[in-house]
Formats: sequence, structure tokens, C-alpha cells
Amino acid sequence: MIVAGFGCRRGASEAEARAAYDAAGVTATALATGDRKADEPGLRALARTLGLPLLGVSVEAMRATPAVTVSQASLREAGVASVAECSALAAAGPDARLIVPRVVVGPVTCAIASADADGLPPGTRLEQAPDLLFSLKETKGFGDLSPSGRGRQPTFDPDESGEPSP
Repeated sequence: MIVAGFGCRRGASEAEARAAYDAAGVTATALATGDRKADEPGLRALARTLGLPLLGVSVEAMRATPAVTVSQASLREAGVASVAECSALAAAGPDARLIVPRVVVGPVTCAIASADADGLPPGTRLEQAPDLLFSLKETKGFGDLSPSGRGRQPTFDPDESGEPSP
């Protein structure tokens, strides 16, 4: 699963969301954002145009997911380092990897996470710039987030209740 996570200002248009998505340079299989923004008409329209689900991720799940970049607007509005990165990572699952950090285009940010970075299609940005691959368990400063479960953070499962799981 490849998830494009979005952060945006209220009222961002579909064209603005599409510009950020295109700038990220990877084709996603799902879109995600914070549950407070899941009703944004521009994001919903982009999901319809692309024929992809738009997943709303709880603030709690995003707060439990470390980001690589920091957005002061995200910190102020949602209490998370990056809504785009955290929603993408949380929606992609506990072993997700950030393959494109937050890209800012106007009022919209987009980040791409993959549940299986080795399974990316040929021609993605990852192959063009391998240093963009970040593993949660390898990201410094966030403790042991290995799949073994020691130090594992709560995750978001879009097929379940939407609440973080232990």
C-alpha cells in the first residue's frame, strides 16, 4: 500500500491538492489526512478524481507517529509535527516507510509512505533519489519502533474502528 498523506489550509482546492500530489512524484493507492480535514472538498474531489479512498486518521494516531519534518502550522493546529507525513505513515501501517517527505505547494502539503518500500513500481522517486527512504525504526531520536513490538507505538488501522491500537 502506498499512501499519500495531506495537510492543507481550509478551503484548499482540488487543483492545489493535485499540484502537491503531482510534486510528490509517486502514484498512491490511498489518500490520507487528519480526520478533521477528511471533509475538505478539495481533498474529497481529488480522491474521487483519482478513484482512491480518502482515509481520516485520528489526532491520537498521528501524534503516536514520528515525522521527519516539522510544520509550525501542523504543530499549532493539530499538535503533530506534520499532518501530511504522520497521516501517510499511520494509514500505511506499523512498518511503513516515508518515501517522500512533506512537499509544500501553496496551501497544501503532501508526503508519501509505503507499507512495502521494496514493492514500489519502477520509475518512482525512490529509485531516482534513494536517500529519500526513511524507515521509522531507523529514524534517529524516536526509540525502538522495530516490528518486534518492543517500544512499538500505537498505529492506525483504516479497516478497524479508527482508534489507535496497542
